[in-house]
Amino acid sequence: MWNNSKYYRLAIFALLSMSFISSCVDKKRKESPSAQGGIIDLSQWDFAKDGPVDLKGEWKFFAGKFIEPDAVNDFWQNNKSIIQVPAYWHTQPHPDRPAEKIDSIGYGSYGLRVRLNQNYSYLDLPLGILFKEAHTSALFYILDTDGKNILAKVSQGSPAARSDQEIPFVVSQLAPTASNDINEFIILVHISNHQLSKAGFKASPRIGSMEFLKENQFTSIFTSIFLIGALVIIGLYHLIIFLQRREDKTSLAFAFFCSVMALRETVMNRIFQNFGLGESLSGFEILTSLEYLTLPFSIMTGGVFIALTVPGKLYSAFCKYVILVGGALLVAFTLVSDVLVFTRLLYIYQIYILVTSLIGISHLIVKSFQKDQGAQVMGLSLFVLLIGIANDILYFNQVINTGSYSSFTFVGFVLMQSGIISGKSAYAYKQTKLLSANLQEKNKEITFFNQNLERLVDDKTREIKGLLDHIPQGVLTIEAEGLIGKNFSAHLSEVLGHCDVAEKKFKDVIFAKSTMSADDQDQAWQAIFNAVGCDELGFILNSGKLPSEIAYTFGADAKILGSTWSPQVKDGIVESILVTLLDVTAEKKLEAEARKQQQEIAKISELIAVPEAKAHNFFSTSAVLLQEIKEILDKGQDSLDEERIKLLFVNAHTVKGNARTLEFSELTEHIHLMENRYSQILRKQEDIDLSLLHDDIDRVLAVLNDYNHVNTTKLNRNAAGNFINIDRNLIEKMFYLMKDYVNGRDPIEGSYKPAFQSQGDILAKLIFEDLTQVFEDYHERVIKIANDTGREKPEIVFNVPSTVISSDQREVLDMTMIHLLRNAMDHGIEKKEDRIAKGKTPHGRLSIDVDISDDVLTMKVEDDGRGLPIASLREKGVKNGFLRSDSPLSEIAETIFNSGTSTAESITQISGRGVGMDAV
Repeated sequence: MWNNSKYYRLAIFALLSMSFISSCVDKKRKESPSAQGGIIDLSQWDFAKDGPVDLKGEWKFFAGKFIEPDAVNDFWQNNKSIIQVPAYWHTQPHPDRPAEKIDSIGYGSYGLRVRLNQNYSYLDLPLGILFKEAHTSALFYILDTDGKNILAKVSQGSPAARSDQEIPFVVSQLAPTASNDINEFIILVHISNHQLSKAGFKASPRIGSMEFLKENQFTSIFTSIFLIGALVIIGLYHLIIFLQRREDKTSLAFAFFCSVMALRETVMNRIFQNFGLGESLSGFEILTSLEYLTLPFSIMTGGVFIALTVPGKLYSAFCKYVILVGGALLVAFTLVSDVLVFTRLLYIYQIYILVTSLIGISHLIVKSFQKDQGAQVMGLSLFVLLIGIANDILYFNQVINTGSYSSFTFVGFVLMQSGIISGKSAYAYKQTKLLSANLQEKNKEITFFNQNLERLVDDKTREIKGLLDHIPQGVLTIEAEGLIGKNFSAHLSEVLGHCDVAEKKFKDVIFAKSTMSADDQDQAWQAIFNAVGCDELGFILNSGKLPSEIAYTFGADAKILGSTWSPQVKDGIVESILVTLLDVTAEKKLEAEARKQQQEIAKISELIAVPEAKAHNFFSTSAVLLQEIKEILDKGQDSLDEERIKLLFVNAHTVKGNARTLEFSELTEHIHLMENRYSQILRKQEDIDLSLLHDDIDRVLAVLNDYNHVNTTKLNRNAAGNFINIDRNLIEKMFYLMKDYVNGRDPIEGSYKPAFQSQGDILAKLIFEDLTQVFEDYHERVIKIANDTGREKPEIVFNVPSTVISSDQREVLDMTMIHLLRNAMDHGIEKKEDRIAKGKTPHGRLSIDVDISDDVLTMKVEDDGRGLPIASLREKGVKNGFLRSDSPLSEIAETIFNSGTSTAESITQISGRGVGMDAV
């Protein structure tokens, strides 16, 4: 990109420049006088030979007052205060309070008496004074020694004692001194500052040849315009390069850098002011804001340019997180702050520039030692720029007499950066030519390949067709518009039952002949239609809408087709979708049969755990209750008032309790769903939908019949619960006793009583159930319910007399005990943690005392749980209108038997719906 000879030439140029500056250091001009006590003596100065003089030194100064021209002599005699020029007010001691500095915000008057050479004629060399920038408004007078005649007057804005009357305007002004016969005059200056943090003379006024000062002023403006024009042209040039080659971000960054520097040069050299623009408060604020905005913008664009030209991981991170973020914060601060605020904080901008510049230079130095040519050239260009800046500093301090060259060295710096980019472009051009030559060679190869492509395509087509004909699956492709491609496997006709699919819509061939709903068909079709020809991401996002199984019908054949969907992607675009269809009807039938057998095995294992008589008893009682539900529903919706719904709920709740106790899981689940729907209707949370209610009961009856069928056919439990096996000898003995008694063979009646008593006892044991054995079953139920509700196994105490009950009585007792035991365990006895917190034993205690008197069975059920929530029952009773606030406790306790009353905190699958005690 850059050869070494160029580096040598640039280095020699830099060294020659330094030698030139060094040789000029010794050529010092004649030392010009300085003002003393408000007077500058130029009586020995020859302007034609010695050049202009800066009017620096001690000026008269009066703070806080504008001295009028006619009062200048009084000011001179009565005011002893002086101030240094050039200098800002905040660096000078206050005339009246030497311990304090002059405030930057305010106004005041400057005065200087100038004495010229009396023996020198200025006819051939008219003099003038160049009044340089005074912050922020100034009015310049040139007066005769009496102060009565105004020899010249120029203004820089409009100074005023008040902020609202001041018009700030910063620009250099040139004025003639006076007629040639005056050898002494007075300069009077009014300065005010209410806008900036600095006030006073930035540079000393300069007196000298009017022609020289004009030329100097013109040269300064012309140089600035030249530099601005060069920056604009170079910036536009690199912007055009970027627009033609968008990947070249370096050109864009450099175009921005040149634009920012052109704007800064325009503002700093007062180009707008020299053309009379911005002479207002708003104009001053805009131009000052632009001056400060260009500081961070120049660093930001320059930092990005360095990061792109001489890349480095650490510097790129520094540029991103320090230069750009810090610059953005400074830009935002400048835009939202008042001019007086951000000008007082100039040091923040200076710190930002110093830190970022040092890091940038360090990065270039490191990269230069790493033999990075871009870093070496950029570092050399910075060195040339620094030479120009150093020259100007020495020149303006009158150490050397060379002139101002920093503008030109800056142009050199910009041109060298442009050279770096141009060098990259030239290198890229060479690479392009090389690539073009390679492409021509490749083009020849491609031409040769194209000539043989048709033959290769035919060969590959035959190979693909051969593969498709032997694949034992239906394979096809879906192309644009959802059309099936011409090539598909031969097995597809066997899968679909026909082969008329080519170039037809997949939707019409497959989806329309499936059992898929219209909505599912539409979603799957849209997923296909929107995938082909689009980005692969679209297929991925919509693939969930494509079915993995399709129930397909063609003619009399009904099949289940397993399907897979594979996108054929090229350059990220789905060109087609490869679909495989496999007839899995036989497999699905086997799977359904296997599931049915698994369900049947589960039912068998559940039924085996239940005694035969108990199972028959469950099926007979449950069938009655469920049939009652079906009969009520068959009468129609008009008959379903609240009481009927409650009856349906109680029946369902009772059957579910029995099924849960016997651990018939599938039946319990279906009844629970039906019961929950009744609960929702009673709570006004769901409307009555007769079709749903019929579906519920039909489903429950079907499952109940499945259980009963398995019980009778698979387990061979054909005897109904109301039949018993009796020994043949017992029947024979009973027959002969009855026959002898009827025939009167034994007249002694008393001899038959013992025999009948004996036979009756035997029959009683066969027909009736022992009550103590029945309660043993309840003992097991209590343990089961404790596990279901998360309770510890309670202490169970049953006091039951030895007696027998009939099957009908057992049925009533079973239904009652289901609710009593559940309420005791779920509502009464607390969980382990709650009992321990109350100081109770971890396990509860449940006792049942049974008493039989006059053929009436009485039970007393008691637990050591939480007891009845009297306050809650009272609140519910008063709310529902069947209690008063002063109702006795016994009456409140009785409400537990009302329909819908529950003491549970929440509804569970065990309890909580207010049915149990009502059913009891």
